Amino acid sequence: MTVEKIDRFKEEYRESEEEARDVLKAYEEAQGKMSLVIDSVMLATDEDEGRFRKMIEEAIVNKRVKRLKCFKAEVRKDLKRKKRAEKVKVKARCVHVPWPQKGIQDRLSSRHLA
Repeated sequence: MTVEKIDRFKEEYRESEEEARDVLKAYEEAQGKMSLVIDSVMLATDEDEGRFRKMIEEAIVNKRVKRLKCFKAEVRKDLKRKKRAEKVKVKARCVHVPWPQKGIQDRLSSRHLA
């Protein structure tokens, strides 16, 4: 097996019907736990999680699989994590920077007034 053959197979397998079947099978076997899904699907990496979630959500909507309890909990955790990250970004933008020492403040103020 050469690196070229592995790369070629990866390109053919990725986003194929076979991969979708493997993702849904892993989802059911892992009872919705995404870390186990990623570990179970051939050639999967952590970067594939979002793509796999979309596949699973679509299958749930189309009633090909059921929404499993662990998957629901992980979705909620992800939403909370995103909200916390957004709050951190907002707080970072609003960080209070204290005025410099009094003497410097006076000099800066006099420049703006002149």
